[in-house]
Amino acid sequence: MCGIAGSVCFKRNIKVDIDILERMSFVIANRGPDGQGLQILDDGRIGMVHRRLAIIDLSEEANQPMCDADGNIWVVFNGEIYNHKEIRKELNQIKQIHWKTDHSDTEVLIHSYAVWGIKCLKKFRGMFAIALWDKKRNAFYLIRDRLGIKPLYYGITDNRINFSSNVAALLEDKDQSREVDKKAIFDFLSLLAVPAPNTLFKKIKKIPAGHYIEMYPDGKISQKCYWDPCRHLSKKELSESEPAIKGKLLNRLRKSTNLRKVSDVPVGVFLSGGVDSSTNLALFSESEENVNTFTVGYKGTREYKNENKYAGEMAQYCHAIHHDEILDDESIISFLDELKNMCDDPAADPVMISQYYIAKLAIDNGIKVVQVGEGADELFAGYTYWKRHAIYEKLNFIIPETIKKRIYQAAVRKGTLSGQNIELLRRAAENEGIFWGSGAVYIEEYRKKKLFNKAFMRDIGTHKTWDNFGDVYYKCKPWMLSNTVGWMACVNFKFRLPELLLARTDKACMAVGVEGRVPFLDHKLVEWGLRIPEKLKIRKGIHKYILKETVRGLIPDNVIDRKKVGFGLPFIEWYKGRLGNIMKEKVVGFVSQSGFFDEREVRKFMDAKNSDPTGIWALFILSLWWEQYGCQSMKTLEVKRNEG
Repeated sequence: MCGIAGSVCFKRNIKVDIDILERMSFVIANRGPDGQGLQILDDGRIGMVHRRLAIIDLSEEANQPMCDADGNIWVVFNGEIYNHKEIRKELNQIKQIHWKTDHSDTEVLIHSYAVWGIKCLKKFRGMFAIALWDKKRNAFYLIRDRLGIKPLYYGITDNRINFSSNVAALLEDKDQSREVDKKAIFDFLSLLAVPAPNTLFKKIKKIPAGHYIEMYPDGKISQKCYWDPCRHLSKKELSESEPAIKGKLLNRLRKSTNLRKVSDVPVGVFLSGGVDSSTNLALFSESEENVNTFTVGYKGTREYKNENKYAGEMAQYCHAIHHDEILDDESIISFLDELKNMCDDPAADPVMISQYYIAKLAIDNGIKVVQVGEGADELFAGYTYWKRHAIYEKLNFIIPETIKKRIYQAAVRKGTLSGQNIELLRRAAENEGIFWGSGAVYIEEYRKKKLFNKAFMRDIGTHKTWDNFGDVYYKCKPWMLSNTVGWMACVNFKFRLPELLLARTDKACMAVGVEGRVPFLDHKLVEWGLRIPEKLKIRKGIHKYILKETVRGLIPDNVIDRKKVGFGLPFIEWYKGRLGNIMKEKVVGFVSQSGFFDEREVRKFMDAKNSDPTGIWALFILSLWWEQYGCQSMKTLEVKRNEG
């Protein structure tokens, strides 16, 4: 796990700016506290920056930027290739290689590219954001892993492309446009994040999960998809018996967990006490002793129920060394300045705060690699609202559009339904998918249109948030009735996981120099898991049925059968106190400064009894982004007006 950055100039007579590269390196320093490197290539046209978090092969020979023996292939790489030993063995059978490192996965990456070209990506089992320069072909690649576990951004200027592990580093280039993407802001309030390839800045993009871009000196750029979950949904569903599927699933889970033990430093486990993290711990502990586990809880709450007790019991069951910390609302308030720094490409999920404190607890106890439970709910239909939404989606598919329009119009006239239900009916009436990657409707489309002022809405034109999902929907349409939860999984794999859930984990962990690994998102497990019949994922109202029955006996029954409680924090309670007052003050300031909103409507929204606090949190996170990064766009525009 590391941080990467760099520049690629389009013209030979233009060289990279070393000062910008050094500033970018400083901005991503928290991602790699164990070392740094900077390399200028191709007569000054290319610059590569690396900040190292040393996990595999701790020697100096494994430092980056790294090249092959001839200096023809250069790489900076953030992530891990878990099967690097297996690939190294295969490479040795193909050709004689003089390895300069003992077991660096970065060097395996370089020689894999030398042998297989860009098709080497098919060999890699892991998480990665890669920048690679091929001197012979005069080609430069930016590559993001299949599930989007690691982020990768690039900024476009007149003469060059800068790239980085975060947006903040790209803003160190004064030539980088800070023009705000209003369509992205519109989408953010519904989705709590911005779908790739967009960010909140028009000229800054992110590589979508499972994609890479290829660049040439003449400025030609092409983006290609090398992995898509929809392709695997189209494959024939598994026809084996339930016991056979359970046996294969357990073997695949073991393989994935064991691969993610690969490390030259100790590895721990984030433990909430639920099925997913408990499964990680149980499998991890099968061949490891004294595993460190970490969780946090919150004091002074009435409605929110801590799961610390269950986490402690599970740690004891697996003979783990458990670390536990109890926080209060003042802990959250004191964290807000740090949170502001994380908002360069914001993810408006309050759970990121919990994850930050768990990661900090890990690093404070000498653990800088942790396994986390993301992905199980998406792959095995663990969200309790999925059954209901699957029914909605099937009905949406079957009922003719004219009838759906009539139902929606009648509901609007009567005015008896809640905002969320009206929004779902609107989606159906306008021939959109019902499910957008979340069961909740944080801020409905009609309400968003009221929150923004007329000038803002005029600027975004006919844009709709649904525009981000249409492509996935139509790819999955042939299986919409037979495998509705498959479509729901795919839309999550394409958007909600990489840009919200995994983004929050990456930001929280990297803020303190901790690597987060996700065993449930091994791509081979995902490809196979998408073929599990829908009836084995939700059975008799039991969500995640096949996973629960697979691990029964591996973890205690009371963990499996306990009612699902999403890991989080008592945000709704704290919103009623000092934190809520701070949030409202920040939002009002943002609304006033940006000129995007109707202030009266925003105040009405925040004060309404039926407003989802998560929607207000999204406005608050947007206000932090504006304060730290976005307001500079207004200053830049003002300077340009004055110069003009």
